[in-house]
This record gives sequence, structure tokens and C-alpha cells, in this order.
Amino acid sequence: MMAHNSMHRYAKAVRIKPEMIAEYKRLHTKVWHDVTDALSQAGISNYSIFVVDDLAFEYLEYSGEDFENDMGIFSSHPEIIRWEEVCDKCCLLPITNNPDFELWTSMEEVFHLD
Repeated sequence: MMAHNSMHRYAKAVRIKPEMIAEYKRLHTKVWHDVTDALSQAGISNYSIFVVDDLAFEYLEYSGEDFENDMGIFSSHPEIIRWEEVCDKCCLLPITNNPDFELWTSMEEVFHLD
């Protein structure tokens, strides 16, 4: 998706292994500085993760110019790769049974109020 000087909102969800919920929350009390720097440099802001029971929901805003390219950079960023490996051990499956979805399932925005 191309965005020219505009902000786009993205949301995703995933299920956390019940025995790993506390660990997942603990990890996110001290997100690595290299990870937060990389996110900011990629045009991501207002990034939050919410947890209820075994459901994790992420929300972020993107103000860069090429979301796919900027997110693709993370696939070669050593600290992002290491962080995702640590966090993904806490996750179960996407919230949908569709085998084509990745671990984190993108959500459709159906309402927004500024």
C-alpha cells in the first residue's frame, strides 16, 4: 500500500499460549531499544499492544511512503528477527482457521472517529 504523506492505521490479533501470557506481558514491559528505534525509523508511531485473556491485539499508525517495503526491511533486521523469535514462542495460532493467514491476523477497520 502506498501512502503519500498520510497516516494509515493497522490492527492485527493473535492468540497467546495460555501458559505464556504472563511471559508475553513481561517481555513487553521492556521492549528492546533497537526494536523500538527500528519501528520509529520505519514510520510507525502510536503503536500499542492490548491483551485480554489469550488474545493479543496490536494497533499502529504508519506515516511512511511504502508500507510493504518498510515492513520488509524488518525481515533482515537482526534485532527484529531475534525479538520476533522470542515473542513468537508465546503465540499459538492466528485467530482464524484460514491457513493462508500469518501468525498475526490483520483486522479490517470498520469504524473510526477522530
